[in-house]
Amino acid sequence: MTTVSADAPPEAATRAALRTVREMIARAHSLGSAETDEEVLEQAAHIACDVLGYRECAFALRHEDGGFRCGATRPRGPGGELTVTASGYEEVCQVAVPLEGGSLWLPQGAFAGASSGTSPSTSSGTSPPDGPSGPPRWFYGRLWAPVVSADGTHAGFISPHQPAGIGLGAGSPPPYLEALLLGVLAGLAELGLELSRINTARRKAASLAESKRRQLEDLISASLDVRGEAALDNVLSGIARAMASGVGFRRAAVWLTGVRPGRGLVHLGTGFERGQDATLEPVPVHLAATVGISAEEASRLSREWSSLALFAPVMRPEMRLSRSYLWDHRRCEYTGDIRDKLLPGPPHADWSDGMWHSEDSLTVPLEDRQSNLLGLISMDEPLSGALPTRDECRSLEFFADQCALAVVEARRLEAALEEATTDELTGLANRRGLLERGPLMIGQAKRDGPSCSALYIDIDHFKDINDSFGHALGDEVIREVGHTIARRMRRGDLIARYGGEEFIVLLPATSLEEAAVLAEQIRELVGNTHPVEVHPPIRLYVSIGVASAKPGDDTQSLLRAADSALYQAKRSGRNRVCVAAS
Repeated sequence: MTTVSADAPPEAATRAALRTVREMIARAHSLGSAETDEEVLEQAAHIACDVLGYRECAFALRHEDGGFRCGATRPRGPGGELTVTASGYEEVCQVAVPLEGGSLWLPQGAFAGASSGTSPSTSSGTSPPDGPSGPPRWFYGRLWAPVVSADGTHAGFISPHQPAGIGLGAGSPPPYLEALLLGVLAGLAELGLELSRINTARRKAASLAESKRRQLEDLISASLDVRGEAALDNVLSGIARAMASGVGFRRAAVWLTGVRPGRGLVHLGTGFERGQDATLEPVPVHLAATVGISAEEASRLSREWSSLALFAPVMRPEMRLSRSYLWDHRRCEYTGDIRDKLLPGPPHADWSDGMWHSEDSLTVPLEDRQSNLLGLISMDEPLSGALPTRDECRSLEFFADQCALAVVEARRLEAALEEATTDELTGLANRRGLLERGPLMIGQAKRDGPSCSALYIDIDHFKDINDSFGHALGDEVIREVGHTIARRMRRGDLIARYGGEEFIVLLPATSLEEAAVLAEQIRELVGNTHPVEVHPPIRLYVSIGVASAKPGDDTQSLLRAADSALYQAKRSGRNRVCVAAS
């Protein structure tokens, strides 16, 4: 601090004080760049030493319990940290002498004894408290300036040691100018605290914005991955995986809705308005993909949630957050047997308000552009541990919209593929469908064994039927024979109309002997079929060739072997089964 003699004119003292204030302000610019409140007060204490001329300066910040934890510009020894209780500080302020600039001074002897309001301090000139009452002894003969926040509370204080030549036990208060300048410094420190809080809030906001930006990038990346898939199964699996990688939930389940007979998909407009009970139609739903859920848990979920109507309790209008449905256990109570149907997450021993609870859940509808319900995404256990906000739900809905587009496109492609690989007359696979799926079935049989077998079936004397009764009845015969064969097939078998009156049946994991037995049963079934009533009555017969894939065979070589056996059956009189040489 700039000093002047005691007999200096007032103008000189004023100029010296102004120079000191300018120095403090120049140094105070650094207060706003401090990262913590403690750093703000520590820098203010150093300004007190460097500019105002004190040997040492203590500083203290109020904590949540109302007490103060003190530091100093000189490092303290082990165990030398000073704390001041809230009650002890209040006692001090009540009896302290108010000075200029808001500073306070506690004369020696203000109380008869010393209080236990502080812990020991190693600061020069102080000693541990030695009595049950009164303010902390540390404050006796001390000057301090409270750092007062906008609401009037003491957020902290700075307390210097007296300059050289002025003892701590002095009986008179510090000079007017000294108290005023220290009060000005405390005011600058409060501005520094406010700036520090603003900067902290900005950093948090920037960090949150960066986090949201990264999440949005992850969502966009996940959306592109999902949209890049063509097969519906891959799309659904991609959605489930993205719940963990891009969206940030440990567990997720993707449900697809069925179609109302003759009415198409469910529209979300009905039963989803606020102020009404959420009544959902009993449309079948099935669990299409999961992440973080075991096979046993998935099986139980599939049984418990087989209809869209069962989701009504967790999709009440009052639970709606944006377009999502947040089950917040603080606002919603389980009714009926809903608790038993849920898949509870692990309990949180340290749960606090605003955190995700094991009984919470989030459901995001998958809607197409016409608001038709394609399915639902159920999510649980967010990695952040916090309940999602409305903005976060909107981000999830953006992702869900992209997923819905992918589902619509995948379904469209699957429908187009099914149409291209399905025989229009019989509804069975056509030649293209057989040639696309055949190599996969034969390849799997080579890996798993036993061999894949084939039946080559031809309707006997079909040309005579067409010539005698016309093509319309001929089509009816083809349709009936195809359905008769299909009714005898097993799960995993493939039947296709190969062309005209010819049918191919691929039998995975079937030996040549087993295939021959099945062929004989089919021949007898067709022989007992009467597709239409005409005169004279039509008797249907088929000839069947049987072959089994050999090592190195592909689809074409297997079909050629079965075709050769069929030719043998035709030459042998028809209405019979012939087996290719093994």
